[in-house]
Amino acid sequence: MSRPHTGNRDSAQPENSAELFLRRRENQVAEQTIWNNRGHLNVFTDWCADRNVTDLAQLDGGDFLEYQFYLEDERGLKPITVGNHFNTLRTFFKFLETYDYIPQEGHVATQLESPEFGKGDEVRHTMLQPEAATEVLDYLDTFEYATRDHVLFAILWHTGARVGAVRSLDLDDYTSIEETPSDEPYGTLEFHHRPDEGTPLKNGDDGTAHQDGGEREIFIEGVYCEIIDDYIRINRRDAKDQYNRNPLLTTKHGRPAINTLRMKIYGLTRPCVYAGSCPIGEDPETCDYATYKNASKCPESVSPHPLRRSAITRFLREKGMNYEDSSERFNVSVETLKKHYDETRKEDRRRNRAERYFQTQSRDTTDSP
Repeated sequence: MSRPHTGNRDSAQPENSAELFLRRRENQVAEQTIWNNRGHLNVFTDWCADRNVTDLAQLDGGDFLEYQFYLEDERGLKPITVGNHFNTLRTFFKFLETYDYIPQEGHVATQLESPEFGKGDEVRHTMLQPEAATEVLDYLDTFEYATRDHVLFAILWHTGARVGAVRSLDLDDYTSIEETPSDEPYGTLEFHHRPDEGTPLKNGDDGTAHQDGGEREIFIEGVYCEIIDDYIRINRRDAKDQYNRNPLLTTKHGRPAINTLRMKIYGLTRPCVYAGSCPIGEDPETCDYATYKNASKCPESVSPHPLRRSAITRFLREKGMNYEDSSERFNVSVETLKKHYDETRKEDRRRNRAERYFQTQSRDTTDSP
């Protein structure tokens, strides 16, 4: 069966290619994602039309740099918004390569993964969507329950901690809900700054986040305690690190390397792993990114930092945690939280005001004679 294509099969016309991409994404991603993708691609195809670009395969790294400057200078977009535009373009061009609309040897999608536009510099502006995090946890609950990977992801998601902080945890730093007083329906994790033993904490020496310099004790809800308890009881390797400490997360050699844990998150956040499908149409049996060593190159995977951003956002939005408590839990200053999350809260407040207004209007219309 031939693939749908409008126009010359030997060229990737911007508008036609964008429509094909969006049609392919339907029923694969959320409606909001489609809406965002369409907006980003409308800007891009307009830019192409202004420059008489009729075949996307003609573009190279220099063109993408010019497009970045166009978004920043002529449209006045902030870095976070420019990063979102390029995230869409990276997935779009990977789709074009996958379905042979542009030659893979041209490395167009790779150009978009350069430090200027890809996960290197702009990763701090991305997040793992909460729905995706829930799907990852559901997958782990079903297929990898109480494994080290399960505990790693669960702790990162529930605590919003940096991956280095989770790596630093010792067995004794965890207190199960079963060991806490009856009036405290939660367990705890304690983060300690131990730079002389290979497990420093960020802000541990200067105390810029809060007065304890990264050291803190945080609560752990019962459902997460159960996962950790079962991991310790069933799957945890009894191993010591080079300082004769007992890590919470272990390998047969002791404490896992930080890159090992980071690569695990890249692997777990590939949609083909947790959802069984690929948003960009790759076959997991043949996809280059399906291997452990290439997981970080998957356009849909994320590093631990976007997971941390999403976790912090969830606590601020859904849990109603204030800035001061969030500062201590997440080891980040109140100023930083306000700088990076205040816009999110403004948007939430605007939506709430709009919902209340239109609900009132609806009631007034219903009640009128």
